[in-house]
Amino acid sequence: MNRENEIIAEDKHEFSAIDVDDGISFLADNIQSSIPPDPSTLCSIYRVPDNLKKGYEDKYEPSAVSIGPYHHAKQNLKITEKNKLWYLGKFMSRSTPPQMTSLKDMVKAVKNLEEKARACYAEEIHLSSDDFVKMMVIDGCFILELFYRKWENRKEDLIYSAPWVIETVKQDLVLLENQLPLSVLLCLYRLIHTPRSLDPDRFLMIMVTEFFPMSLSKLISRENMVESSHLLDFLRNCLIPCKYNPISSPILPGIVDFYSAKDLREMGVKFKRESKTPFLDVTFEEGYLAFDFIPHETIYSLFPNWIALEQCHRHFKGCITSYIILLGQLVNSKDDTKILRKSEMYFGNENEDDKFVTEIKMLCQRVMTSTFPCDNIPKLVATDKEQTCTTGM
Repeated sequence: MNRENEIIAEDKHEFSAIDVDDGISFLADNIQSSIPPDPSTLCSIYRVPDNLKKGYEDKYEPSAVSIGPYHHAKQNLKITEKNKLWYLGKFMSRSTPPQMTSLKDMVKAVKNLEEKARACYAEEIHLSSDDFVKMMVIDGCFILELFYRKWENRKEDLIYSAPWVIETVKQDLVLLENQLPLSVLLCLYRLIHTPRSLDPDRFLMIMVTEFFPMSLSKLISRENMVESSHLLDFLRNCLIPCKYNPISSPILPGIVDFYSAKDLREMGVKFKRESKTPFLDVTFEEGYLAFDFIPHETIYSLFPNWIALEQCHRHFKGCITSYIILLGQLVNSKDDTKILRKSEMYFGNENEDDKFVTEIKMLCQRVMTSTFPCDNIPKLVATDKEQTCTTGM
């Protein structure tokens, strides 16, 4: 090989090395750009995990109205889009002098919240800025007008005039995948709210608890709604006792050694409904197991989505999940529901006892929690000592 050929070979080797290095750098840059940022501290609206959702999609997906981006523009939900716009118009008409609020004012206010609103969703939302803000405004005004019309007992529209429609809409509004950031609702509400004896946030809170299908009036213990992330979170917060001292020990479904209501009764334990305490407080004193049984209808709609929220949200302790595990141990058969009904702790229809038991078992089998409420109850029963434990905060 002459000198000229040697130089050519060296150049080819050098260029080949450069090509390989460029390829590696490009690949590294590509991987680096794919690394997602840390989850936002605002993140609170999730898609329900498959381990909870599979086979039970009807408990987690809307069937009448879409709220927010996850089910936006789905074909089977488009029929309610015109109703949303009609409700928006009615909500706008509530603006009164001297500070009339225009639709432009609403769009501008929500536009200022867009970045924070997007951060509330666990998934990246592939909507343009205009489409996202439009969706927030329409969906938010629709929800607020629903609350107002329930409060005012106005039923002259397509939603309230058909009982099955409004009940379906109510269920859709408590789905984890169908939530709107509460900051957006509060923003729109404060723009329209006219002076009343109650402060704006508290009045909205009362309207919310009047709207949903469980009696929460006695549970309004917070001065405002600011601490909650969305409606489902707010309803959950209404149930959680102010103090939460969980018993920390990893619990897997099906391994908790606990007694059914029938077993406890045979051991001499009596049941007592304690309606003056928060729902999630459970006590065992002087041979009485006492707590306030949560309305049975919530088992079919709210509970699956509360549990999904607790399973997804890293900052939440599983107090609702723990409570359902407790119920799962107490209620093994129709005999257990009869005992609880006799103690006025359960008011479900007798014809639905099998459904109720099946529902609780289904929820228990699909979750895990790091805390279990009253896991010392068996010991307390055996020793007949007076002690107290709680399922909630």
